[in-house]
Amino acid sequence: MYTNSRGAKAPGRRIDMATKKATNGELIVEVACRGRRPGIMFQPMPPETLDSIRRKAPASSKRNVNVSSEADEAKSKLYTDGNGNLGFPVRNLWACLVGGGEFVKANLAGGGRARQLSTGDRSLLAGILTIKDSFIILTNGNGSKPKWVVDKRAGKNKDGGANCLIRPKIVDWGFRCTIVIDTDEVSEDAIKNVFLKGGKFIGLCEHRKKGRFGRFDVVGWKPLKRKSTKKNGPAKKKRHEKRQTVSVK
Repeated sequence: MYTNSRGAKAPGRRIDMATKKATNGELIVEVACRGRRPGIMFQPMPPETLDSIRRKAPASSKRNVNVSSEADEAKSKLYTDGNGNLGFPVRNLWACLVGGGEFVKANLAGGGRARQLSTGDRSLLAGILTIKDSFIILTNGNGSKPKWVVDKRAGKNKDGGANCLIRPKIVDWGFRCTIVIDTDEVSEDAIKNVFLKGGKFIGLCEHRKKGRFGRFDVVGWKPLKRKSTKKNGPAKKKRHEKRQTVSVK
């Protein structure tokens, strides 16, 4: 435990005597989130549509008539990992956090005024935050496997015609992820605020932009360990020339 010039406690915070800069390193945090009702829904882009985009050919807008039931159609839209766990790709969470960054300003290393972490066309998050997971596994919010149901509602095609939307919905849901924060650049509180704003205003997956789905609350924030980002320089011949690290007093 260290103290700053005002006597306030600053765990893990040190001064590098060669650069006269405070160093924190990287902080690893386990984040636990619990979804709000009415739940989370999924409707990933079908492989056929992706192929049509790649080939620059029009995709068919007709429903797959070979699907035997609404349940089969909904099931085909679920995300699963190699072990059959329900969840979603990390890119969905990243998009949520980038959106959350539009509501957060933070002072970055180097001083100056507080900067907005995301805007409409760019984000600073990639330089200060890493999500270690590649696939986010869903639970029912209490650690058990979630249950999904078929959601069936009216929709509209691009031409304004009526459509029937069939999607899988998980009412009770939650997830955990592990992140790495570059605390040499940004405060831990700023990144926590990104999660809070992203869960409240942006949400995850389908029917979140105008609907109420995909919203979540941060219910756990557990720092696991801090690792130094300081790199060892070339060895010095004279002992008094070695870089030293001392407590802030």
